[in-house]
Amino acid sequence: MKFKITVIGLFVFSIFAMKIQGENIKNDLPAVEQHFIDDPNEPHRKIEFFTLRPQGNGPFPVMFLLHGYQRPENSTGGEQLVQGGYLATFAKEGMLAVSISIPGHGHSEGTRDFSGPKSQKAIAAVIDYFAELPDVDPQRMGIYGGGKGATLASMVHKYTPQLALQILEGGWYDFTTFFSLLPEYLDGIFMNLVAEAGSLRKNLIERSAVYNTEYIHSKTLILLGEFDDRRTRPSSVALHKKLRAEGKDSKIKVFSNELHVLSNAKWEAIIPFIREHFFHLVGIGINASLIMPAIQISKVLPCSPAALSGKIHVGDVILSISPNNDENEIDTLRMPVHQFVSLMLGEKGTSVRLHIQHFDQTYEDVVIERG
Repeated sequence: MKFKITVIGLFVFSIFAMKIQGENIKNDLPAVEQHFIDDPNEPHRKIEFFTLRPQGNGPFPVMFLLHGYQRPENSTGGEQLVQGGYLATFAKEGMLAVSISIPGHGHSEGTRDFSGPKSQKAIAAVIDYFAELPDVDPQRMGIYGGGKGATLASMVHKYTPQLALQILEGGWYDFTTFFSLLPEYLDGIFMNLVAEAGSLRKNLIERSAVYNTEYIHSKTLILLGEFDDRRTRPSSVALHKKLRAEGKDSKIKVFSNELHVLSNAKWEAIIPFIREHFFHLVGIGINASLIMPAIQISKVLPCSPAALSGKIHVGDVILSISPNNDENEIDTLRMPVHQFVSLMLGEKGTSVRLHIQHFDQTYEDVVIERG
């Protein structure tokens, strides 16, 4: 299906400080572009989306982003994720990032339908548009959604088969149990659902991924907080278990002591997931910071190759690296963290050698297999 697209201008945006692999995200990417295509539900109406291209030449993998609930009086649609630094985060990883304004939000026209069929078809139209672009790799397209955006992301598969992976944060995936789970002070969400979708079981099921898993063929990562008062855990677990029972690739991570809106700790799950499945790159499970002039280990992820080796610890300094465990050894003093991360990443099963000064002032060469 062909759609008319209009570029209506460029704007520069600010990015909040976010740490990924120990490095602050910086605004050294091209300007964000704002676009519109026709809404397939109502061709006289428009769907708004924002794009940020990575450095280099395509074809690029694409990550589509869906925002959560926004009040009508101050809805900014997909621009919310632009201002939150999400597009920059994904573009820094080498992906074309696309933040879509759900119908009825931002400058996307159309009626709000609480992640229902009209919204699903609108998002699918944007995905199908990008699948035909020459600088896009249609085999590497994924979707990320938070809250209602996660609910919508999990249902888009019904109208497009293009997606290779999905990342769902704090969404609802079974609305047939929704009414009995919400605490009383969140009655506004219940009223919003009834106003936009109605309460008929048919309407609830067409928004519930648990009843529509036959359409989902992408690799799935489900994220939620331990104390999410939106009670997203029951349906998150149900969706994960059903996907696994059907032989599909699904992972779920519950963040301890986190609420509905997850902290930046979520990126420690999201970024490796994308690197592995889009770029076939994995690391050894460490976070590092440049504490001038040295690269210092700030975190060792549990159950990672680094942790299982027992040879790398928080506070250790990496003085040099041999990315292929051969005669090529690179000094890491004063090296930017993003450059160090690129040397650490490689195909699963390959080895990297690190020359380490432990915090107790002893030295050691450590060889670890990426995984």
